[in-house]
Amino acid sequence: REDAINLFWERSTALGDEGRRWRVELRGARKVASYSTPVSVGDLVTVAPISYPHALSVSGSESVTLQAFHIYGASSMGIVEAAGRGGNVYENMRIGRRDGSSRLLSTNADGLHSNGVMRGPTLRSSEIAFTGDDLFN
Repeated sequence: REDAINLFWERSTALGDEGRRWRVELRGARKVASYSTPVSVGDLVTVAPISYPHALSVSGSESVTLQAFHIYGASSMGIVEAAGRGGNVYENMRIGRRDGSSRLLSTNADGLHSNGVMRGPTLRSSEIAFTGDDLFN
C-alpha cells in the first residue's frame, strides 16, 4: 500500500482466549507516506518476526540455474545467495502469495537477497511481490 508504515513492537501480551487476541506495544514508526493514525481498530496488520531459515539458500556457488518454482511463504527471506562467483539464474520463478490467499505477505524480509557474490543474479520471466522488506537487494 502507498500509505504503509513500518511499526516495531516493544512487547506483546496474550489476552487469553487461546492466543486469538494480543495486546501489542509499539516502539515508534518509520513513515513511508503521510498517515494520520498509525494503526486503528480493525486495520489488517502483519506481525513479522524475521527469523531463520530462509526459504532457499544458494551459497558458495557459480552459474546455478533454478527454474519453474514458487515460494509462497518464508519466515525470513525468500532467496539468499551468498559468497562464491555468482552469476546464478532464476527463471520462471514466483515469490508471492498463493493465488486466492488472504495472507498479507509472502516473506517476512527480502524477496531475493544477493550478498558477497562476484557477479549478481539474472532473473528471467519471474515475479517477486508482497515481501516484508525489499523485493530485490
